Amino acid sequence: MTDDRRARIEADANRVLSPEEFEAALAVPPTPEEEAQRLELIRWFVRRYPRRSRRLCGGEPPRQGPAARLAYARRAAARIWRPR
Repeated sequence: MTDDRRARIEADANRVLSPEEFEAALAVPPTPEEEAQRLELIRWFVRRYPRRSRRLCGGEPPRQGPAARLAYARRAAARIWRPR
């Protein structure tokens, strides 16, 4: 890529749009190729960065009620605020 082309791309990327230009850009629906690419990026991200509960449990996250969450919060607070 030449320096001239790089400079033009950078200028386009850093250009500030007017509100009318922005609204006009949002009004254009994505092409089927863009939509497919967007969905593929979402699938990749979900595979690459699974939720912690699914990563650790290998399936559905364990269901805990309010009492279990409160007990965990109390234990965590005790660890944090314990004098050393």
